[in-house]
Amino acid sequence: MASNSHRKSERSASSKPRKQVHIGVGSSGRKGRVDIESHRAAIKDPAGDRAKGQRRARTAGGRAPDRRESAAARARREEREARKRERERQTRRRLLVIVGTVVAVAVLVVGVYRSALFTVTDVEIVGTSTLSVQSVLGQVDLPEDATLLRYPRTAIETALAADPWIAEVSVTPRFPSTLVVEITEREARALVDTGFAFWYVDGEGRFLGEASLESTDTVIPVVRDVPGLEPVPGEVTGSESLANALAILGGITPELSEIVRAVSAASVNEATLVTGSSVEIMVGEATQLPEKSTLALSIMAEQGADVVFIDVRSIERPVSRGLGR
Repeated sequence: MASNSHRKSERSASSKPRKQVHIGVGSSGRKGRVDIESHRAAIKDPAGDRAKGQRRARTAGGRAPDRRESAAARARREEREARKRERERQTRRRLLVIVGTVVAVAVLVVGVYRSALFTVTDVEIVGTSTLSVQSVLGQVDLPEDATLLRYPRTAIETALAADPWIAEVSVTPRFPSTLVVEITEREARALVDTGFAFWYVDGEGRFLGEASLESTDTVIPVVRDVPGLEPVPGEVTGSESLANALAILGGITPELSEIVRAVSAASVNEATLVTGSSVEIMVGEATQLPEKSTLALSIMAEQGADVVFIDVRSIERPVSRGLGR
């Protein structure tokens, strides 16, 4: 029988002896063996690493990454960036156009404003009744180089508003060369006889101005016998008697107002209306004026030309006197 000990020895001789590392464990000196080549093969297997990465990708997203999808995403991103850059360029262009237009308009406006274009050659006064056009024009201080784009509107309106007769004023341009001054006058309610002169007053008791001798022949009533008056143009009176008389003139009925020519206002309680036919109607305090007016008119209608005095301070107990009493 042939022995195979020789075959075994040949295999042993042909095979490379494997390196072994003895690792000491603990103080007992026990030893374990590690196969170096198997360990190196395990940590240097790139195919195995790629397989593991693909398995992880499939686990996370359901499939392995696709390089073509990345290229498409990059193309979309570049397209978006290109559109964004184009929008920014268009915005800059529009901004430059707007700025250029604004600058051009500003230069044009300043040039026209400083030029002699639309020079004021005519001033038109509107709304005068008591005041004359010339008196209003005399209060309009207009520079020689004034234009419809460059004139002292505030200064003109302030100067005219200082006139006691003028309640409101507005100044507006009318192209190509006219400045329109529109005023609203205060209305005179009565003439007040101060003993030295006649003064116009409005319904609020504001002294509007002294009446000239030519203007005293007027249809508005005269308030007389008011004590202690010191008229100041533009100021409102502090006299209770005068204020009460003006309130009476503004509160009586139109029918009675048509025939009243004067008011005696020595005191509030003694305020008396005087008609054109010299009938005296004592009204007193400016209360219940419609009733007092109706009562006075009815007494004059009943007694006719004989009545010369009527006292309606108490509408429950009116008093009247005629020529024969």
